[in-house]
Amino acid sequence: MSKKVPPPAPQAKQEVPTQKKGIAFHMNLIALVVSFFFVLVLYKNVPTYQWLKDTLIKENLKLIKKYPRLTLDEKLQAKIGYDYAVIKMIKDSTPETAIVLLPPKDSCHKVRGLEKAQGLNGGGIASKFWCEYYLYPRKVVYSLDHDPDSAKVDYIAVIGGYGLERLGPEYQRTGYTVVSLKESGK
Repeated sequence: MSKKVPPPAPQAKQEVPTQKKGIAFHMNLIALVVSFFFVLVLYKNVPTYQWLKDTLIKENLKLIKKYPRLTLDEKLQAKIGYDYAVIKMIKDSTPETAIVLLPPKDSCHKVRGLEKAQGLNGGGIASKFWCEYYLYPRKVVYSLDHDPDSAKVDYIAVIGGYGLERLGPEYQRTGYTVVSLKESGK
């Protein structure tokens, strides 16, 4: 016969005094209230937070509610406007391996002014960083003199007539286009 082994004696749980539990709760509550007032003071005194809530978030939510079925390209076109239309034209006209020569930055600013396009703080077709972000993996060159990729340029973007000086007479009436240097013979 086998002997039955008695079950182990239950371990006595060490109870944390209720006073310590209450202190932790109260400390968390105090931290929450302090954090709330800190964020409130920042919101009232730093204009960027007000702009973020009142302008950026609210306007974007209105646009999303108004046009729920827009594609990403359509949303970017609605938000960015003229500059994204130019970027989309370049993107659609070139392969992913393209190195694209854009008109000089000052020309891009002039064209935006002529087209009465909205100003983009730090962005737009005059910004190499901005263009490369939207055109990736394509590369962007603005000046054939200062860019290491200038010898490898295989497309020229004509924007508002700027860039035509590098092309033949058959392109002289073109306002916006992307021309392959292989096709143009240049």
